[in-house]
Amino acid sequence: MLVGGRNVLYKLGVDDLKLEMSLEWTASEQDKSVCVVKGKSEDFCQNYVKVLKKYENDSGRYLVCGTNAYKPVCRDYVEDSGSYLMTNEVKGVGKCPYSPLHNSTAVLVGDRLYAGTTADYQGVDALIYRDPQIGRAHV
Repeated sequence: MLVGGRNVLYKLGVDDLKLEMSLEWTASEQDKSVCVVKGKSEDFCQNYVKVLKKYENDSGRYLVCGTNAYKPVCRDYVEDSGSYLMTNEVKGVGKCPYSPLHNSTAVLVGDRLYAGTTADYQGVDALIYRDPQIGRAHV
């Protein structure tokens, strides 16, 4: 079982909820500073994991998105010898909310993410996001 929180991701055993692995993922000091200058509190200027999905066809591979001090980011991680290895990082706008207070929902179908979240800093512009299909011809 995967659980995301403030600056951390936990993998827990399903049977006993014992901690199997964890990943610390904090926002950079620069991103935190910019967030505070824009008027947000230190507590809100952290990285809150809001999207956490396991790829269906790739055991041990995960999509993780966080608020990243009001600068959303998504990363792909793979399990590697008892730890997590980041394999990709992209902007998370439209996939993950800016604020830890805003709700979001997401589903991963194959390698495509569908997400419902807020699309702006203030959290007033809601949207439904779909990863673009790459390499497919449109008819």
